Amino acid sequence: MAKKKLTVRPLQICQMEGIQAVMTYLVGFDKEMKAGAYMFFIEGADKAILVDTSGSAESLKAAGFSATQIASPEEALSKLGLTCDDIDIVIFTHLHFDHVEYAPKFKKAKFICQSAELREALHPHPGIGSILYWPHLYQDLKFVTITGDQEISDGIRVMLTPGHSPGGQTVLVETEKGIAAITGLCSIMENYFPPEPYDKLMGVITPGIHDNPQEAIESVNMIKHVADIIVPIHDIKWSTVNSIP
Repeated sequence: MAKKKLTVRPLQICQMEGIQAVMTYLVGFDKEMKAGAYMFFIEGADKAILVDTSGSAESLKAAGFSATQIASPEEALSKLGLTCDDIDIVIFTHLHFDHVEYAPKFKKAKFICQSAELREALHPHPGIGSILYWPHLYQDLKFVTITGDQEISDGIRVMLTPGHSPGGQTVLVETEKGIAAITGLCSIMENYFPPEPYDKLMGVITPGIHDNPQEAIESVNMIKHVADIIVPIHDIKWSTVNSIP
């Protein structure tokens, strides 16, 4: 029997605004950028699987970002005829607060992350780590930790892509148009396809926020090599896209 082909449904929770260099390291200090904070529902899987639970505009503002609330998780899921209690599995790309904050709403779900990511999240390095990891968000969550690449469900697997964070993982989804990669690094499309004149200088751009720039650039390159459809998890494009592909 042929495998079912899956689709990815972007669900926008917040909109963010700021300089592009937040996403593209040392590039775009002179450019204003709109970005999105999302949940991604994988449609057609054997179980109800969500990638990330996003965060609130209030928390993004507290961390220094300009943000507007677009929807609650309940409102976003209702567009698909779902509730938070319908979700069986949440795969976290990583555990920065804006990808995890709403997790307690998913009371029947199991939460999957990389073991290295959970270690860092519970004991974040001083500096940028203490801004992005909020340990109180994880206290009541029951995680299923994995190490490295692993299949999660038929047609869905994760690929370790560190650099933005120690245990970032990219979710690879088999669709009718090939592999859609929900990236494990906070990024926008320009990270994978640099604009002029940078496209003459580099094949990809390092994510603006990173704990290891060398690992981050290697992960971006690996995603670009593996994916037929790249889904950078903060690109504003997904705010107007109902289904991928």
